[in-house]
Amino acid sequence: MNTSLCPLGESIPIDEHPISDLDATDLPAFVVTDGATFLLCTLTAEGRRSFPYTDGAQRVEVGPEGVLYSFSTVHVSSSQPVPYTIGYVDFPGDVRVLAKVRGPHHALRCDCVVRLASEGSEWFVEPVARASE
Repeated sequence: MNTSLCPLGESIPIDEHPISDLDATDLPAFVVTDGATFLLCTLTAEGRRSFPYTDGAQRVEVGPEGVLYSFSTVHVSSSQPVPYTIGYVDFPGDVRVLAKVRGPHHALRCDCVVRLASEGSEWFVEPVARASE
């Protein structure tokens, strides 16, 4: 049963929605406090955190350390120099983000501790060297 206002086989132009999650935003993605980089996240009414921060929402910071969940090195790209490494990082508060990963490739492994860092307007993670390594 078709419950939409649009007859079957026809389309209605959408002027404002959906909003692409890849649209550029003027909102900052991170903040540096006392030399440590933190991601700016949204805190929902239910107490969940999401990245990136959205305008008008309650803002919370996560970081500076997280755990590398998985990673991959990209060798072919039409948008940026290669190779580069990206990975999913789990931060406290149940926040998982896709991040650029910098640092020696031999230091990367799943479940290793990484730390947020920034350079200019870019943020990324780097592996944290532990005393036993």
